[in-house]
Amino acid sequence: MIRVSGVNSLKSLLILEKNDWQFKEKILNSDTIEKEDVLNKFHIKARYAYFRKFYELSSNEPKKISKIDIIDQGLIVYFPEGKSFTGEDIVEFHIHGSKAVQNKFMTELSKIKQFRLAEQVILK
Repeated sequence: MIRVSGVNSLKSLLILEKNDWQFKEKILNSDTIEKEDVLNKFHIKARYAYFRKFYELSSNEPKKISKIDIIDQGLIVYFPEGKSFTGEDIVEFHIHGSKAVQNKFMTELSKIKQFRLAEQVILK
């Protein structure tokens, strides 16, 4: 599972978009987003699990989607600010466990402005 948290975590939902490049560019290039716009675009409600395909973010222009552009398919769950474990917005992606899928997914998410890996904390 990959968990994205923070004020711009809903930007990670762009990995669900395959066709609307203008919307994708608008969100990718903005510092802040309107939560309702993104949730309505992808028909996402809080605390529901959705089975979806995950696509590459790389292309900046419209094209026909091929199987190569699909990273994986799996579940997505959104937890809103104030109603999550950390108190922040959280988006969870339940993907397959192969290293190739995980690496590709993380590479695509790293293309989103202000996204970074969390620091690892080891409890003793």
